[in-house]
Amino acid sequence: MPLKAKLDGREIVSVLCSDRDWSEAQHASKGTENRLRMSCCDAPAYASHSPLDLRYFAHKSGYDRCPSGGESDEHESLKAAAARTVQSLAGWQADVEVSGDGWRADVLAMRGSIKIAIEVQLSAQAKRQTGARNDRFEASEVSAFWLKGPKNRFNDFGDGLQGPVHGASIREQMASVGVAVRNLIGAVERQVRMANELARLIRTIPGWKYDIDLQGTIPACFELQREAKRQQILLGELGPSLLPTIFRPVDGKQIGADQFAGAILQLRVNAPHLRGYQASSFQLASEDLANSLARQLRPILEGKKTWQGKEHTEVVPGAFVHYPEQCPGCETRFLRITHLLIGHPRRPRTLPVKVVRDEWRWYEPILSKAELLSRKVGLPLGPLVDHGESAYFQPKRVDQRCPVCGKQAPDPLISNDEALRAWPGRDEHFRYRLPAPGKGWSASTRWVMQLAPDAAVWDALLDAKRAERQKEREEERRREDLAEAERNRRYEELKRQAEERRQQRIADDLVRKAVDEQRAIEARRQAEEDRQARIVAQQEERKDKLRTAAETAIRDRLRRNLWLTTGNSHLRLAGDAVAPRPIEVAAQSKEGLEMALQLLRSTKF
Repeated sequence: MPLKAKLDGREIVSVLCSDRDWSEAQHASKGTENRLRMSCCDAPAYASHSPLDLRYFAHKSGYDRCPSGGESDEHESLKAAAARTVQSLAGWQADVEVSGDGWRADVLAMRGSIKIAIEVQLSAQAKRQTGARNDRFEASEVSAFWLKGPKNRFNDFGDGLQGPVHGASIREQMASVGVAVRNLIGAVERQVRMANELARLIRTIPGWKYDIDLQGTIPACFELQREAKRQQILLGELGPSLLPTIFRPVDGKQIGADQFAGAILQLRVNAPHLRGYQASSFQLASEDLANSLARQLRPILEGKKTWQGKEHTEVVPGAFVHYPEQCPGCETRFLRITHLLIGHPRRPRTLPVKVVRDEWRWYEPILSKAELLSRKVGLPLGPLVDHGESAYFQPKRVDQRCPVCGKQAPDPLISNDEALRAWPGRDEHFRYRLPAPGKGWSASTRWVMQLAPDAAVWDALLDAKRAERQKEREEERRREDLAEAERNRRYEELKRQAEERRQQRIADDLVRKAVDEQRAIEARRQAEEDRQARIVAQQEERKDKLRTAAETAIRDRLRRNLWLTTGNSHLRLAGDAVAPRPIEVAAQSKEGLEMALQLLRSTKF
């Protein structure tokens, strides 16, 4: 569906020409004179309408093999929607299929010196190709705006002005293209108005010179110079796509670090804030652009306001709080440093004086300054070192010791509040770079000069503190003496009680020993009695057994030989320990037997 043709040698665009030219083109395409010819190949053409009622030109039968090739109906429809949208905006003109030095624009939107090539890109295109085509447009002072189809929605398409094409149908996509082009033209018009009003404002402020960086033919950034100072002002209505091409580091410095006002300035009406590059954004009123610009930028360009971001710092002077100290061990006099007063006697109005007592991270960078102070006052400096390992997430402490014996320095005589209130010195011993509080546009830093307190008040305070410390030390010694006496008394008492317990243990041991000996004697006596009783019992038992055996034998027979085992010497053979000897008992009658038994019973074996 080509959109361009030649009518009697005059080039017309189907979607942009008047109804009269279109009627004449339709009439010419029906004749045989071939007054209507294609722009691409000069073949005879005829004028027609698409199903969407879109005007277009086509090759007559027999001439449809155009060497230039053709574009899809979808591409031609979106190109026509973009051209009609541009043509409908006041002051703007559009053309299609415009060629230049190495480029060919689907639609070229023009107003005065502004030229914008609107490219419908439905096929996939890589970042390298987009960059190369943008460079060719830029070389001809033409800005490129890309309408990206679904195939380029999520790939690395590249930088530049661009917008997506939405919609499932051709009609929806054409409406999407119309919205995107209308938004682009509106942003360009606002940006050009900003540039004109900003140029007028800069010319009213003495000392400033400026250059304008263009994105194609669109003003994008003002480069201001004032003596050796530089300020960039970004016209941000066209969005973040301009940032990579406009802002470049200068002399290796971070982008935005060398700005006169402390930040790159972004001007916008409807665009969002461009974050990064230390940019500060100003929302302008579209209906009152000139006054809005002057109200916000004039104080900045005149130096009445500066930007203070989260990285803003001020160099603040500081002093050591010090006095002569006497070592309690070896009585050596040395320089005792107790506090740091940062911002004393001169500080920014927004920054209070900082009092630091013993945090090592504050002392460590300025130890050399403490050595200079020591030589100046003529006292040796008690070494300042870190206190060693600190608790988890706790700052390391400063440890100051006697320079001779190494004994720990006494606690400071004065508190933080007393140091802040009464320190009379106005000398600047060191400097610190501190982060300034607050963020945003504010007036230049104003410094506060603090008056020195009376030195006599400081000396009186030190004397009073020394007297108080001496009194505390004497009281401490008295308490220690009392405690020592109490410890000695308790020691003697404990010693006496221990001796008493020892004597009692000795007496108890003697008693226990006598009792044990008596019990042993009783035990031996009882054992002997038990042994004698057992012997008697055993003898009786043997007698009973012998008598019983004899009686049994006598009853069984009137005459029986009894074999007795006995210890009686009369019944043993010579040399036998135990002699079995027969005893013959004879009886003629029971009476005689009873007499014999009685005789046996009375015999001692």
